[in-house]
Amino acid sequence: MYFEKLLDDPHFRTGLFLINSMEDKKFVKLLDRMMKDFDPNRIHFFTNTEMESLEKSLKISGDQVQCLLCCLNNLLKQIISNVIKPVELKYLLINLLSIELNKVDKFCACWTVNAKEIVTRLQQNYMRTLRLLDVNWALNISSSIKDGLTEPEPKALIEFKIEDNQSADDQKVKHIYFDLDIEELKQFSSTLEKIKQQLEKNS
Repeated sequence: MYFEKLLDDPHFRTGLFLINSMEDKKFVKLLDRMMKDFDPNRIHFFTNTEMESLEKSLKISGDQVQCLLCCLNNLLKQIISNVIKPVELKYLLINLLSIELNKVDKFCACWTVNAKEIVTRLQQNYMRTLRLLDVNWALNISSSIKDGLTEPEPKALIEFKIEDNQSADDQKVKHIYFDLDIEELKQFSSTLEKIKQQLEKNS
């Protein structure tokens, strides 16, 4: 599970410690703001002035504020992308991430209130921008040099035909190509299977 991989990051663990150290009201206010403004592609959630305000309000350093925000952002990415249900979320936050019970209850309550709006907004944003029109593939025999010898290496050449509704009319359709070896293809296939299972689970 991706949450377990997050725990390998010392900065993420520092963020969890800071979450547990926050006052409940300040935690809810920050979490609600991040949920309502959530964008998986956004790098900066707060202006420099807001960052300084957080430092003063939470009485922590700038680096600690960064750890806290990155921790919450990574959590939200996984929760929102997987549309995790409150019961499952509560279990993960308590048993895997060791977040204090009162924070967990407030986290789940905030997620319950905001979940539908967040998911709907993100779905609408994706639908307005990119749409998959077609997928084509071919076997591509390439050459790689190993130990001074040229050896043929079979790869899958995959073409995604994408429609971008925000581009000019003559540039709406784009072609994206991936050249994958067997291991990369297995990883890609595994990811698609996980997505399929999650869609079936939530349908």
